[in-house]
Amino acid sequence: MSEISKVGIEKIGLYIPKYYVDLVDLAEKRGVDPNKWTIGIGQEKMSVIEESEDIVTMAANAANKILTEEDKKAISQVVFATESSIDFSKSAASQVHRLLSINKFAKSYEVKQACYSATAALLNAYNHVKLNPEEKVLILSSDIASYGANSGGEVTQGAGAIAVLVSNKAEILELSGKSLALTYDCYDFWRPSYREYPLVDGKLSTDTYINMFKENLEGFMEKYEDSEDSLQAFLFHLPFTKMGKKALVASKEDLGEKYGKQIDQWLDKYEDSTRLTRQVGNLYTGSLYLALISQMIYGDLEAGQEIGLFSYGSGAVSEIFTGYLAENYRDHIDVEDIKDSLNTRKEMSLDYYDEEYFKPKYIENQDREISLGEDVEGFYLEKIEDGKRYYNHR
Repeated sequence: MSEISKVGIEKIGLYIPKYYVDLVDLAEKRGVDPNKWTIGIGQEKMSVIEESEDIVTMAANAANKILTEEDKKAISQVVFATESSIDFSKSAASQVHRLLSINKFAKSYEVKQACYSATAALLNAYNHVKLNPEEKVLILSSDIASYGANSGGEVTQGAGAIAVLVSNKAEILELSGKSLALTYDCYDFWRPSYREYPLVDGKLSTDTYINMFKENLEGFMEKYEDSEDSLQAFLFHLPFTKMGKKALVASKEDLGEKYGKQIDQWLDKYEDSTRLTRQVGNLYTGSLYLALISQMIYGDLEAGQEIGLFSYGSGAVSEIFTGYLAENYRDHIDVEDIKDSLNTRKEMSLDYYDEEYFKPKYIENQDREISLGEDVEGFYLEKIEDGKRYYNHR
């Protein structure tokens, strides 16, 4: 591990909505064997938003958990990664920038490439801080994964936000600088501008994910031969908890002669990285980083160990990169807050879920005041007026 540069993740914050849907109950209502979802897919609960939440409020609440006033002064970029954007022109980053009173000279912008875009932002932030070591970059990944009632993708829904602060004080994960990306052009998952919900070719999406991981892995190992024996765990973008395991098992079948021993080791560590996804669901751009948080909370990896991360975004782009766990990395994650957020959630009734949850979330053509629940805390959506969203805090 480098003794000169410590650029990487200094802080990471997770916002989990206050409501969830129990997938056993939902499966029974849909006439599906619950084991198909809880065992076959590997999901138990999925986070769902309430009316006063959107990608801006979730991102602001995630970042507000970790930022100090000193951080806000040092931040030179605010980058918002999402595939649930509420505007085709205006960046959600500018709204969070104002809500959190971040340094006015920080540039703020939004990035898109399905679930991959937060990784693009992270690695660009790494390069920026290497050149500007006194500056920090705030990366926001915030999404609402929604496919519609009775859809094939309903079980893989979710919602939440993750805020990552990149600086030259990598208190959690020092990025190694090693990475390799791969691009395909395919329609495995896409949402044209006229649609509320995405279109999905499930088999193509799974096959593309697996094939890109295998090709990416082989190319990465050839490029960085020193990583063949050093990677102690591999973390994955997880649209559902079994997806990364499918990729590892398929890779062992095809690449086992070269990397079978390493893949077995990664499989041994795999479940630790899925525990939060089982309870929260798919976070799209934040999914890989939810797996990272889960691995650090529930796993047994030691400081200084190198881990691999596989980022995937439909359409499709993938990238493998690595990092080194920092000394006392768990001390810089608010584990109690995360566990409390999970344990204090409320179950959304399935009647409300079916009748109200799938009403359009992206249409601004009607003015409306947002009804607030008594338990709403932090930043919230107050009203929509003249096509503009207004936020407040309590």
